[in-house]
Amino acid sequence: MCAGRNATLSLLRTSGNTEIAYAFRYFAAKPKEALTLIGANIDN
Repeated sequence: MCAGRNATLSLLRTSGNTEIAYAFRYFAAKPKEALTLIGANIDN
């Protein structure tokens, strides 16, 4: 579980997010945007 959280933190930091707590809440509320951040193509 720690490895997943650390990978998520690194991804958020490299994408330019400086407010990590806010980013976690934001992407928890908008999972489609979170998937877009990792490069998943969602067509709905």
